[in-house]
Amino acid sequence: MAVSFFIRGIMNKNLYPTVYLSAFHDVTPELLKKHGITGLLCDLDETLVGHNEQEINNELISWLEVLSENDIPVCIISNNTQTRTSQFARKIGVPYICMAMKPFAFKILRGADVINKPRDEVALVGDQLFTDVKAARNAGIKSILVDPMGNQSMWYVKMKRRREGKYKKEFKKEA
Repeated sequence: MAVSFFIRGIMNKNLYPTVYLSAFHDVTPELLKKHGITGLLCDLDETLVGHNEQEINNELISWLEVLSENDIPVCIISNNTQTRTSQFARKIGVPYICMAMKPFAFKILRGADVINKPRDEVALVGDQLFTDVKAARNAGIKSILVDPMGNQSMWYVKMKRRREGKYKKEFKKEA
């Protein structure tokens, strides 16, 4: 189910996503069209699959097919290694950028070039405020925050998630 939100009180604008959803599969062509988005950059671990998971589920395949049918290109943008990112990207047949160094913007901008879309029509889908949403903001593109898949995060991600919790409490979800 897709949800939108507004922020109560004051919050760092770099942590304010364009859209907040439950999961990647809630990102539909209709939602993207509503926000003027024609191309997606997607985080890998805990956004599309669990951390370091190699299995590709049918839900992901179906979602990618729907995006492809609607001429919405996808590129994986991951802070993970070349080996991890390339193996997964090859399995699903999309381009990738590894070791993206999010929240820095330069590889996010390269991702927009890879899918051949202008920045104002691109969104980054990710599960972390401090890396994905902030990277999108730093690059001047839209962001789609999703809840993380699984609970196999690295220890440092778990620490960030605790900090994210206080910000996420400020989000009011609307049906």
